[in-house]
Amino acid sequence: MPTSPLNDLQKSLTRLDYTRDRMENLYQADRIALRDLHSVYEALFIRAVTSFETFLQDQFVAIMRGKAPY
Repeated sequence: MPTSPLNDLQKSLTRLDYTRDRMENLYQADRIALRDLHSVYEALFIRAVTSFETFLQDQFVAIMRGKAPY
């Protein structure tokens, strides 16, 4: 059964938040440097924006094909 674009976005954001939480725990345990944590934040932000763009594209295509209500 195909998933909806919104479900895909939610799963992606949940995974990103899980990664963020793990990295913050590593930083608090003094296992990674602050500059590394900042790099992770940058990467997570870019991935979140990319996931949102993919959601918009998938939603648009679904609407145009009549598979999703407008």
